[in-house]
Amino acid sequence: MHIRNFTLLFSILTFTLAACRATPAATPTQPPPTPLPSPTEVPVLSPDFKFFGDDPAIPIIANGLSGDWDSRYINPGALLYHNGKFHMFRNGFVTWPGFVAVGYMTSEDGYKWNLVQDEPVFTSNEVPFANPAMLVTSAFVMEDGTWVFIFSTFTNSRTQSVIGRATASSPLGPWTVDPEPILLPGGEGAWDENNVRWPNVVETKDGYVMFYSGQDSNNIFRIGRATSPDGVTWMKYDDPATTEDLYAESDPVLSSSGKWDVRNVDRPIVQLTPDGYVMIYAGSIIARRGLATSQDGILWEPYENNPIITNEDFPVPNNTWDTAMLYVDGTYFYYMEIGTLTATNIYLTTHTGLLFR
Repeated sequence: MHIRNFTLLFSILTFTLAACRATPAATPTQPPPTPLPSPTEVPVLSPDFKFFGDDPAIPIIANGLSGDWDSRYINPGALLYHNGKFHMFRNGFVTWPGFVAVGYMTSEDGYKWNLVQDEPVFTSNEVPFANPAMLVTSAFVMEDGTWVFIFSTFTNSRTQSVIGRATASSPLGPWTVDPEPILLPGGEGAWDENNVRWPNVVETKDGYVMFYSGQDSNNIFRIGRATSPDGVTWMKYDDPATTEDLYAESDPVLSSSGKWDVRNVDRPIVQLTPDGYVMIYAGSIIARRGLATSQDGILWEPYENNPIITNEDFPVPNNTWDTAMLYVDGTYFYYMEIGTLTATNIYLTTHTGLLFR
């Protein structure tokens, strides 16, 4: 398990790719997945996420873009594409774990971002069970126009991390937090007994699918799945064929291969695309990020040449922590916070076209 050092700092910059830059068209909903080739037509998977095009990287937004609350620690938080525009809800804080505020930015193309307002739109003080920190890691808009945040809590004590929900009539708020968490850790002996964290929600024709990190009593992280017809009530995935204590209540959908990821898989970021469900996730060494694809969100196929991104690929020789991803108009936009224990920046790496060639 990788946990941030208490003094981890975030600042925000965005990097562009001239070679594969595209202006996304207005697509208010994600395109449906297309079937994978038949087993007799095995595709070649070629993810080529890159940080640089032909031109030098261009910083868009610098340190301390709004005020004291985001002057040091910032991560990309939650992303969504709605009504032809990119929306980013970044998390900002000055101690970890501690008070967290959420700022709001928009972009027309995913490369250049603009502040909507200086003040945060949401804070951890509004979450009665934050104790003391929370991070917003997913956002979506429901059919009735309600904006939704999905977040997880963090603490220094042995209090378990849980997953919560907040809603508003606009991205500027005011936001109302559900009085109780929407997803809790499993019971004693379960694979997610200790914590549930880093939720990422995908909207489908049948409702909502959440992917999240679960931690057991041996500090092993696996990736779980929960579904909801309305975005309010959630049910963890359970394979009735697994009856041992670890998986009696629910089951993970992705566990460590024991190879590049060592023993943990963590921090899933998922999009529904013409490649099917596409997930980028961390291994035990958090600078290594792997790729997996799925047609149903349950059975996942990791890329055989994982990891697809390591710190050797970074534009600066540092580590990485939280990330966020969107698939818009044929391009995967993957935002990574990269830096040292005293400061980080957010960089953009993209992949254009199908992963299956």
